[in-house]
Amino acid sequence: MPRKSQLAKAARKVVVRADAAITDAAGKARKAIRQREKKQTGIKEAVLAAGTAALAGLAVEQAGRALRSRRGAAPLGFDVTLPVGLESAIERVGSALKAEGFGILTRIDVHTTLRDKLGLTFRPYAILGACNPALAHRALSARAEAGLLLPCNITVEELPEHTTLIRFADPEVMLRLLGEDSALQAPAKEARERLQRAAGALREHAAAVVL
Repeated sequence: MPRKSQLAKAARKVVVRADAAITDAAGKARKAIRQREKKQTGIKEAVLAAGTAALAGLAVEQAGRALRSRRGAAPLGFDVTLPVGLESAIERVGSALKAEGFGILTRIDVHTTLRDKLGLTFRPYAILGACNPALAHRALSARAEAGLLLPCNITVEELPEHTTLIRFADPEVMLRLLGEDSALQAPAKEARERLQRAAGALREHAAAVVL
């Protein structure tokens, strides 16, 4: 066989082998790319799933914390029920407060305001702002922000059957909103004790009326 024919034949074999090698390499490359894309998609899905689970877990934890906090939270105040109507109850509250050094600075008749401003009917309900000047001075001298929680609120709500529910805001609980401030603890504690004595006097009056 002429030398040129042999060389041509050999060259064709090399080309065929090279083409096969290129085709094989391209196939392997495409397979590797698909596997990589599949792996990356799996990673993305795993990350999204983990993120979703983490958020769900955080939400459950926060809800549980809020529930535990609410269950263990101190009441906002204490209350007394009197067998009288709204006006008589407010009069008695004023007398009991006066005996403990408090005066009623403000009175908001909620039922009247709702009727006049919104045309709504609401049960007789009043919010009284009570203040003991000496205790207020001590609290404000210790921390000016205490004024945001003054005066001490008392609600008087007339219920069916000519009875009235009186709620006293607990000064110690209210002042905790400003954080643990030792300078406020003493006046808040004394205010609470005085308001509790006023509530106790109202309970004694209620018991005497029932008897």
